[in-house]
Amino acid sequence: MNKKAMEHKNLQVFLRLVYGSFLMKFFLLALAAFIYIAIYKKNINKPALLGCCGLYFIYTVIEVRSVMKLSKKSNA
Repeated sequence: MNKKAMEHKNLQVFLRLVYGSFLMKFFLLALAAFIYIAIYKKNINKPALLGCCGLYFIYTVIEVRSVMKLSKKSNA
């Protein structure tokens, strides 16, 4: 979706695709976390789970920042 976002000149389409990509990855992460919690109910490693969520948000910030920079370069 981010690759498609780079091809569009319309800002609304770009933002919709970037946010759609974010939401799709977020819900996949949430689904994986819920499956993990359902399987290991009492033996959940909470620091690892929170660490993975933190790394996901850091990755998302870096990804969105780089897509925005590339978009500015391609539109200029």
